[in-house]
Amino acid sequence: METYSQEIKNYYSQENEITKKAVFLNSNETININDYISQLREWRSHHAFFHFCMELFPFSFFIIIFSSLYYFTLNSQLPIIFKIIIFTIVHGIFSYQYVVYTLHEAGGHGILRKFPSLSQIFFHSSRLFFADPIYYRRRHTNHHNYLGTEQDGAFTHFVLPQRILISMLPGAGVFFKNNYKIAQDEKFTPSMFFSLLTGLSFVAIQAYILGSLWSVGVSFIILIVLSPWIAMILDRTRESVEHQGMPNNKKMGAKELGLGPLALLIGGGPWGQPCHFSHHYAPDLSWYQQILLHKFILKNTSDEFLNFYGFSKTTIAILRETFIFYKNYWQENQFHKIPQESL
Repeated sequence: METYSQEIKNYYSQENEITKKAVFLNSNETININDYISQLREWRSHHAFFHFCMELFPFSFFIIIFSSLYYFTLNSQLPIIFKIIIFTIVHGIFSYQYVVYTLHEAGGHGILRKFPSLSQIFFHSSRLFFADPIYYRRRHTNHHNYLGTEQDGAFTHFVLPQRILISMLPGAGVFFKNNYKIAQDEKFTPSMFFSLLTGLSFVAIQAYILGSLWSVGVSFIILIVLSPWIAMILDRTRESVEHQGMPNNKKMGAKELGLGPLALLIGGGPWGQPCHFSHHYAPDLSWYQQILLHKFILKNTSDEFLNFYGFSKTTIAILRETFIFYKNYWQENQFHKIPQESL
């Protein structure tokens, strides 16, 4: 993912105003939250088998979902057009969730640390959907260490709106360049080649399975263009929202979408990143512990804090605020061409 110097300048031009508006935890809130996080870590160490099962649970869920999707598609009596629509939407949503979980947990935060071989399998499994976990891991480490700065590997505190729009067009990254993404490198590396080869092989297998319903060409359009398009819309929406307007604070620089249906859809499911503030505050917590921390923060912080970080807002309200911000920027700036100088 490229970051342009104009984006850094635009963000830092409003940083003082953002910092003035920012609400941070007071000393008592900080102590209570840190104590609770310590309890979660201790509980995890004493319940290793349960923790192992919870880390594996999303994979079991995905196997069931994709198996059910193919069974339904191959055996349903619905007209072909409805099968295509249902298959594309479900495949797009859950392939997005799979990539978010495997990339983020395995690529970024070492899922199944006590089982290195199994961890490596999950680490590389995101390649089934063309992701490059090696590239992502390097970028994501910088994202946590240098959040909101030039060294941020995935700087989304301010993104030029034209880049967001381009990334959400059908075929972005396939038929035309899309450098607003975090799952793949812009350079053609051996790891990227491996992901391309793995992804195409997986597409070919799926196209063969679907061959009795429609042509191979239709399958390739669904699996390479339409399903990834749905996934990209969800992914770019999430990343364009979760840090926009937040201070460049390592622990308190993200919004919390929450656990509502729309938040889970955009965030990549409960095992995705709907509790992104919780994640940045304690990056080592697994997905289900992020949810527990989310609920604890809701009950033990001020209304001003909850409002600023999105805890007490609906997902629609957060999306509306982000849309208005970028709409105003677009209208105030007559030039909409993406600058060429990247960091």
